Amino acid sequence: MKVLAEIQDKKGESVKIISYESSLRNRVMALFRGGYPNSFDEYDLEFIEEFLDEYDEEEGQFCLVALIGRKMVGASMMEKVPGPQDVWETSYIFVRESERGRDIGRIMIGIQEERLKDIARISFAVNPGLLPKDAISYPFWKSVGYEDWAVLPGYFRDDLSGIFLVKRNPHYAIGRGISEDSGWEPGMADSLTGKRVSQKRYREIMNSLKPVPKEKWGRGLIDKESIVY
Repeated sequence: MKVLAEIQDKKGESVKIISYESSLRNRVMALFRGGYPNSFDEYDLEFIEEFLDEYDEEEGQFCLVALIGRKMVGASMMEKVPGPQDVWETSYIFVRESERGRDIGRIMIGIQEERLKDIARISFAVNPGLLPKDAISYPFWKSVGYEDWAVLPGYFRDDLSGIFLVKRNPHYAIGRGISEDSGWEPGMADSLTGKRVSQKRYREIMNSLKPVPKEKWGRGLIDKESIVY
């Protein structure tokens, strides 16, 4: 069992954050099944099961597990979105209903961001347009520094909209992999409207998604003194 961090929760109890390993599969599935049907449906559980069965950190998958003593109290799953950009999505995060309000979700996201510090340009999550009140949702993501990015109508299977929330990593060196011909030029035009884009407008567009302050990323979310690595 690889312990990534040991952190005090709001009740002063020690929460261990560990990396997922195959020996934990059944316990992690039992944890997520505890969210059925209010937080997860059959399709979600199938996705989670497949994620765990094919789990491979080298292929851009991470899963963190939270323990209090020997009790598994939460888990989060993230994966790299296919494509040329270093964008990662938190696909599922869950905390046992009996253990909520102790900052366990916040702790998991903090350690998750530490894992992503050197490899993610952007971290994001997608929140359904409607959720039961007991599901980890929009207010949670806002509380850990994620901001509205976009709303995509009909994103989910039941045609609910998807609310995309995003956080840009302040530790990631922007500019990696950007081609030399991507700068402004007089003939540049907006792809949607066809209108010319001024150099000033180009700079505004290129800097429209600001990185969060460093104190709001990773361990900045939680008390550094409470962390034991």
